[in-house]
Amino acid sequence: AADVLARVFEEFELGHSRAVRAGGTGLGLSVSRRLARLMGGDLTAVSSEGVGSVFTLTLPARAVDAPPAVPGPDDDLEDPSRADGPLVLICDDIEDIRQLFAVVLASAGARIVTAASGQDALALATRLQPDAVLLDLDLPDQDGLTTARQLREAGYTGPVIAISGSGEDREASLRTHGFSDSARKPVSSALLIDLVARHLRHWHPRRSPARPL
Repeated sequence: AADVLARVFEEFELGHSRAVRAGGTGLGLSVSRRLARLMGGDLTAVSSEGVGSVFTLTLPARAVDAPPAVPGPDDDLEDPSRADGPLVLICDDIEDIRQLFAVVLASAGARIVTAASGQDALALATRLQPDAVLLDLDLPDQDGLTTARQLREAGYTGPVIAISGSGEDREASLRTHGFSDSARKPVSSALLIDLVARHLRHWHPRRSPARPL
């Protein structure tokens, strides 16, 4: 319907309750449009209710003589001095949210590594020593409170920022478990960047021009 079409590209918007039951988060189209616009293109949609929808992806293209050299997996992550921008570890069990946060922070100039569980986050943080960790509180293997405490016990000293969609008020206990800051989902792009930049004084994130995302 026209009113749904007007907001399908907004974050955490779902056109119908069936999407919730199917496991939707309202992020897929938002992430897709962000990716398209980061590459200088766009993603648009037209629809006729009850008939069908047409999504159009446009991307700029240019002729090249040869593809650029592609570094090996995790080359920059193994040696942070080889790349600009802070290394941020994003831990969330929902892939769409990991992707959305990654797109936002990468567009601001950060380097990104992601984890889907607390144990994966702990292993990556121990190996890579990221500049900051964004940690969901509700994880499938162990909760974010346990993961944050284990990060500190393992010697991680960087900022650990809690990102939670839970309605339960846990703010009072976050710092005692090793968190540096927190925010509740949904988190705007500006707030997400500011949260990381607040704890990384040496980082001056790029700011996207004002345009709808």
